[in-house]
Amino acid sequence: MGGILLVMGRWRSLSNRHTFTADHKDFISDLADTVKLALLMPDQTPLLTLANHPQTPLRSLSYLSWGHSFGFEHSATDGLALYIMLNVLEATGVLARPDAKDVVPRMQVPRWAMKNMWGDWDHPLQFVPQWTHISVNPEEALPRLTDPAWSANVHDLLKELWSVMYRYDMLMAELGVDYNWTEKVLEDLRYRYRFPLELI
Repeated sequence: MGGILLVMGRWRSLSNRHTFTADHKDFISDLADTVKLALLMPDQTPLLTLANHPQTPLRSLSYLSWGHSFGFEHSATDGLALYIMLNVLEATGVLARPDAKDVVPRMQVPRWAMKNMWGDWDHPLQFVPQWTHISVNPEEALPRLTDPAWSANVHDLLKELWSVMYRYDMLMAELGVDYNWTEKVLEDLRYRYRFPLELI
């Protein structure tokens, strides 16, 4: 019940202060962040309530971009990107190296990927699981992700991110969207890791 009151209370507060138009960028950003917080909650009643509210355009808040994207889709795609990064590092044998926690932070692609998955953004609430389980600082987080001493934290992080992706998929289905996860995986492999098309 506390989660429901948190999300619905914030929505009512925002709605009372603003009329929802494309000109109210701060308001739209705050509402998208509200959805990001709700995706962290086991009880999805708030999201399903918002999804079925005739004056709540949640579908349009999944992807937002003014200079950079910050819609609540990031709650799912940033978690997916972390899964992919760790799998690529494992598949290429990097994680098996005894010095992985020292080597990986010096590699260009993981450092670049971390800027997106752990960056200092102006609407960063999709990173709450990463901050909670690993670190707020991306420079500190990358070595920990590949350090056996932090394996329990990484496991808990991945478990929570998987739950968020599941809830995001459920929300999008409620909004009438069949989210294309395969496309997102291929997009990440092509552009972040430059995988040639014939390999995927």
